[in-house]
Amino acid sequence: MARDKKATEPEPICAAGTVLYRYADDSTNPLIAVIHRPHRGDISLPKGKLEPSEVPAVAAFRETVEETGITPRLGRSLGTVSYQVPVGGKRRKKRLVPKEVHYWAAERQSGEFRANDEVDRMEWVDVEEAAAKLSYETDREVLSRFVSVPGRLDTLLVVRHARAGAKARWDRPDPLRPLDSVGIRQSRTLVPLLDVFGGRTVHSADRVRCVDTVRPYADKLGVTITIETSLTEEAYSADPERAFTRLTRIAARETVPVVCSQGKVIPFVLADWADRDGLSLPRTRSRKGSLWVLSTRLDPAVDHPRLVAADYYDSPLPT
Repeated sequence: MARDKKATEPEPICAAGTVLYRYADDSTNPLIAVIHRPHRGDISLPKGKLEPSEVPAVAAFRETVEETGITPRLGRSLGTVSYQVPVGGKRRKKRLVPKEVHYWAAERQSGEFRANDEVDRMEWVDVEEAAAKLSYETDREVLSRFVSVPGRLDTLLVVRHARAGAKARWDRPDPLRPLDSVGIRQSRTLVPLLDVFGGRTVHSADRVRCVDTVRPYADKLGVTITIETSLTEEAYSADPERAFTRLTRIAARETVPVVCSQGKVIPFVLADWADRDGLSLPRTRSRKGSLWVLSTRLDPAVDHPRLVAADYYDSPLPT
């Protein structure tokens, strides 16, 4: 009987990395970090394999810190590259296994390079020099994606509240409906994900389940949650423009705000925003506990921050 081909295909190796960058003084041209790995004899972007149960964005952050000593803030996704790598030891014949590496733009926040077991030196170079120095075409492809959206960008993090059980089983006013046991776990697993994107302030629609979704992260930051009455489902239904204006004002005035709202608000207000700015959003179900990372830029031609990229992340703890 023929063997099932899919059963014998190796699982891909999953990894994550960054285009780590900084700006010199008031320059608008970024400097790119390229690293030398003596055990491989190459020059590359920071990257490494995921640990068990680790989500790619958190792995990209961790690997960047471990390989460079620099703490970054992740921004827009730069997509994935795939290639084949040989695996196997002295007693086993080597075979090619697919490897997938997820990348993010990552701006330096603090720290300085420290030589370590994997990387003995790092350089900050301009984009052209980085492309010339990198050893791999896949790294140059990722760098090209990075420069395809030039200029400094701001980040807004939009969370759909975590799971809160069935509405039909709740016999008190719906605004008071709390998270269930899965939702509580989702709220906790969101913390490291929000952290790598650099969330600094926390806002929530005026619903207990929304507030409780972002409370663990607000507690980590030591900040007060700002209640947003215009971002509930009822308020959005009554006045969509008011909700859009409030969300975009939060994006324009604060450094990496986190905003938690509901399933009948987030997809619609983001679709409206994207339509105004000519951006296509990825198709998603906007699941409970999910996250949108929105990249924006102030533009005098419009009365709101222009939306230039939007990346969707399902809940780190699927329901």
